[in-house]
Amino acid sequence: MQEFIVDSARILFSIPPGRFTENVASGPRRYKIEASSDGEAFQTVVDKTANERYNCVEFDEIAPVQTKFIRLTITEWPQGVASGVVEFTVFGKPGPALPPRRNPF
Repeated sequence: MQEFIVDSARILFSIPPGRFTENVASGPRRYKIEASSDGEAFQTVVDKTANERYNCVEFDEIAPVQTKFIRLTITEWPQGVASGVVEFTVFGKPGPALPPRRNPF
């Protein structure tokens, strides 16, 4: 499986119906983004578990990390609002080329 060097991420959160009226609760979305090369051991590359900003679009720069797997974990969501992620995009470039497969014949 190809590895990538990841350096940023964008999350588009759903906008709750009636968000711009006074009766709808709003608040920050808290989350973390983790990376792993084996799909078992993950390291946190973005920690917004104490986020105080209310944004429907989040763009995070990541210190370049070589990885195969990325995981988004939502840790807190505004009360009374259904959670939803419309899009989660990770940006980067291909990592070093893997060695060619050997022909078994």
